[in-house]
Amino acid sequence: MKKIIFLTLFIGICCMFFVGKIFAYWEWTPETNKWTNPKYYVAETSLEQWTLAMDVYKTGDYESALREFQKILENFPTSQEASESQFMLGDCQEKLGLPYEACQSYQKVIDKFPSTNKLKEIIERQKKIADYFYNKKSENMSITEKAKGIFAISNWEKAANIYQMAIKNYPYYEKVDEMQFRIADCYMKLGKYETARAEFGKLSIQYPDSAWIEEAEYLKAIC
Repeated sequence: MKKIIFLTLFIGICCMFFVGKIFAYWEWTPETNKWTNPKYYVAETSLEQWTLAMDVYKTGDYESALREFQKILENFPTSQEASESQFMLGDCQEKLGLPYEACQSYQKVIDKFPSTNKLKEIIERQKKIADYFYNKKSENMSITEKAKGIFAISNWEKAANIYQMAIKNYPYYEKVDEMQFRIADCYMKLGKYETARAEFGKLSIQYPDSAWIEEAEYLKAIC
């Protein structure tokens, strides 16, 4: 009899635990008089969803905020908030330590919403990310990685790609000559000397007043 009572209590406690776990993922929404799972809930309008996403963003929970902004792109792709949401995806990814993914998200703002008013800000953020990869050190590399140069090559390639992306997006940006110099320098460090010479050559042709020309001509000569 005691075994039956003990077993019954054990089963009851287990049920309470699992039910509690299940309901922990659900919240009562007074507006709809329904239980909703925040992970899958989508507001009725793009503006309401934007407000929800920004509220989450302000708490510092960038992973959840990213998910809420993504819902706008999936459910309201032509709304006024869609462009801003695509930009905020990149912002969240930066804060989550995903700079390359952030750069790709920023690029989608330009590709999908060419009339965006955030063009210059996007270029500045892309340059900042490219600078990060260009200057990134290798203290945490393993001996094998250092020997193979895997880490450095990966970052120089990323930097060159992002600089090229930024120049294409906004060729009249005030620091475009610096980015062109760094593209060439990345290729030089990668051992792609022919490409590096061609990229250094673009500097004097396209930006004849650049302060980077003298150094570019020197490096071009030793490539």
